[in-house]
Amino acid sequence: MQVGPFETVELSGRKYIPGQGNNVFIFPAMGLAVFATEARRVTDEMFISASEALAGQVSAEMLKSGLIYPQFLKFEMYQLTLL
Repeated sequence: MQVGPFETVELSGRKYIPGQGNNVFIFPAMGLAVFATEARRVTDEMFISASEALAGQVSAEMLKSGLIYPQFLKFEMYQLTLL
């Protein structure tokens, strides 16, 4: 299963599926949120909150299959969830 530009990696008998992290999910959502709210600062807490929201989109089934990020195919839905 390939969900991004990288092939699945196998290590010690377990398969891992590389995903797109900050550049695809976190930074665009943060940029939009900062712009929409006219925030004067971007804090660590804002990034932690966005990261926790993103992690909440990864199901147990996805983790079991080796995904640590949501599938990029549902990108727009995750962006809205992070906001």
